[in-house]
Amino acid sequence: MLPSILAGPLLRRSSSRCVTVWIALSESASIEVEVFDGGGKGLGRAKADTIAFGGSLHVALVSVLPDADLFPTGAWLNYAVRMHRGGRTTDLTASRPGEPERFAYAGRKLPAFVIHSPEKAAQIVFGSCRKLHGDGEDAMVALDKWLAEQVKPDSWPQALFLTGDQIYADDVAGPLALRVQALGRTLSGQDESIPSSRSNTDPTPISRLGGVGVRRPFLYEHLLDRKSRGGSAGTADFFDLAEADNHLLSFGEYAAMYCLAWNPECWPVALLPGMEPTRDPGGYVGKANTRHEEQRRRLELAFPGVHSARRVLAQVPSSMILDDHEITDDFLIDRRWQEQLRNSALGRRVVCNGLAAYFVFQAWGNDPAAFTPEFVKIVSDYCLEADADKKKAHEEKFLKAMASPEFRWEFMTETNPPALFLDTRTRRSDGRSPVALIDLESRGKQLEALVKSRAFGPADVFLCISPSPLLGLDSTEAFQRTAAALGSTRTFDYEVWSGSESGYAAFLTKLLGWTRKTAIVLSGDVHYSFIATMTPSFQTATPKRIIQITSSALKNVSYGGVLRAAMRMDEQRVRFDAPLHERLGHEVFAAGERKLVVHRSLIAFPDRSRTLTANNVGILRIQSSSLDCDFLTEKGPSRRFTVSLVPSAKDLSDLGECSKCQQQ
Repeated sequence: MLPSILAGPLLRRSSSRCVTVWIALSESASIEVEVFDGGGKGLGRAKADTIAFGGSLHVALVSVLPDADLFPTGAWLNYAVRMHRGGRTTDLTASRPGEPERFAYAGRKLPAFVIHSPEKAAQIVFGSCRKLHGDGEDAMVALDKWLAEQVKPDSWPQALFLTGDQIYADDVAGPLALRVQALGRTLSGQDESIPSSRSNTDPTPISRLGGVGVRRPFLYEHLLDRKSRGGSAGTADFFDLAEADNHLLSFGEYAAMYCLAWNPECWPVALLPGMEPTRDPGGYVGKANTRHEEQRRRLELAFPGVHSARRVLAQVPSSMILDDHEITDDFLIDRRWQEQLRNSALGRRVVCNGLAAYFVFQAWGNDPAAFTPEFVKIVSDYCLEADADKKKAHEEKFLKAMASPEFRWEFMTETNPPALFLDTRTRRSDGRSPVALIDLESRGKQLEALVKSRAFGPADVFLCISPSPLLGLDSTEAFQRTAAALGSTRTFDYEVWSGSESGYAAFLTKLLGWTRKTAIVLSGDVHYSFIATMTPSFQTATPKRIIQITSSALKNVSYGGVLRAAMRMDEQRVRFDAPLHERLGHEVFAAGERKLVVHRSLIAFPDRSRTLTANNVGILRIQSSSLDCDFLTEKGPSRRFTVSLVPSAKDLSDLGECSKCQQQ
């Protein structure tokens, strides 16, 4: 039996002008959200009917406007979610016997949050890459504990930024596979079918592909062309099938994965802590069975993190952007991948299912005004259609809508300073590999319009969210570049900003044009955390500072081998007291008629290390002249550092002494 709440409530785009709440239910209903002050006085309420995206998947996005001109700032606010159905009203956010802290912390009856004034120094929490069966403790637990200790409104974060890989569609744990498949069928209300060839003929019902560890052979046969199948599985130039034994395929399965990531009530009883393990129905033996049991152990340890995620997402306004694993590994990584997708009906259907789920569970709440009612209906019609022939027409309509020049996944937040979230996946250039992560020829004007729609924040800081780090580790990227030159673009994920020199220079130039003094770039993706600075300048311009902060992963400790060795090389290089460009490199790019000179440097943590590979979530505080950042791990706050928002005297001195700069 399904719970009434499948996922949520999630506090989404919120400001003093509007508070937005998202929730997914198993039944259609009218949803009412009311916002209160700390004393229980109502400040505003609104209603919205759910929209069906499946037979048992009904989603509401409710935007509440204040009764007065603005919601109060700098004080605790609460909200209640009520479901109206069949003449009955149910308070969905009320505490329940034995579970008083589903959505709120001790001493609070309702989810609580704070809207900060524009004058308040920004405090933002951020993270990425949360795989349920990833190694290590879920950093959502650490964030949950930290939030429970914040008793003053001033200490409450104004936003949670999730910078990619909120689910892993291509790497689903064996012990969770049957639950994902069963829940997916229930949510969609149908046995969805997918094309079983590179054309759109002979659809295959998803039920024929049920079970544990059975999907890679099907995908290997029907997704990859003969040239790809001639190589080893998992290294082809299209879908990476290395971990695809239980790859999500249907829209219902993608939706189910979000529900499992955000709601403990959707979990299978057999995986709850304390339950006796059941035998693997897939009949694994030997190493495969050992792997299955290890995944089961990690999932049991992950369960507290799902409780924490539900509570965190209910009380901190969240903004989210996709990376690749929401759809499949290395999604749209290069031109060859893009060409394969255009020629594969099966590939297009799986991608459309993943993007539809991304819209419903993530993108819709980022900037509700960006999506017209017509687009919402296009997605709903696509998800609900059961007839295989009609599904193809709905798919084409969905793809056409997303390909429109006016359509965008990018958005600006209501935070202070506002943050520009970049879509570095679906708007890549289609030129030769390595491709530019953003095709500025087609997207530049739209990004400009977004930036101009928001004012600058304190100290003229420009805040930018890029799933992939704008500034990566020098030796690590050099290793990836060498591997790519030898034909291994996919093996080590060579999809970095600097891979396309012209695209990198073009975006840096654009970013400098948006920036008055300082740009802060928050990223994830790489499964390690670090802080770096860039001092880019034109010969005739005053140097500006770009500060790169990367927090990854929330739950997916995975770094080792040759790439870990390359990281160590970077750490050793920055230990020398050398000019800035010698510490981590000096690059010169062509940028129009001028030369863009980039000086890069890694920042040392207080313990003199330069990278963090433990699961973590970042806490950023932007002051008038500097920023502070902590990385929360299971051991609590650690690795705090402070960075000036402007280049130091030493940085400027290095620029003056640099012979390469003087030659420009």
